[in-house]
Amino acid sequence: MEGDERSDHLSISGDGRFISFQSWANNLVPGGPGAIIECYVFDRDADCNGVFDDAFQGGVRTWLISRKSDGQLATHSSRNPKLSDDGRTVVFFSMDPLSSPDLDILTDC
Repeated sequence: MEGDERSDHLSISGDGRFISFQSWANNLVPGGPGAIIECYVFDRDADCNGVFDDAFQGGVRTWLISRKSDGQLATHSSRNPKLSDDGRTVVFFSMDPLSSPDLDILTDC
C-alpha cells in the first residue's frame, strides 16, 4: 500500500524482513491516526513462508506501533523508530504519554 503522505526514517532488520519507519500518512492501517507523525513496522514475510513478498501481492503486514499501552491511538507525534538487528525490538521517541502513569511532560523513549 502506498501512503497518502510522506514516510521516512527507515530502519531495516539485519535479515531485511522488518522495516520500521515514521509517517504522516493516515491510510497505512485501518483507522489510521490522522494528522500526527506515527511509527510503524512493515513485515515483508507476514505469511512466514520464507519469501519476501511484494506489498501489492499480499503476504505482508504493516503495524502501527506507537499506540498507548491500552491499545488506544496516540494523540501526539512519535518519531525516529529504530529496529534491533533481529527485528524483535523497536525503540522510538514519543510526545504522547504512551504508558501509565506518565507524570511528566518530557519526551519518552
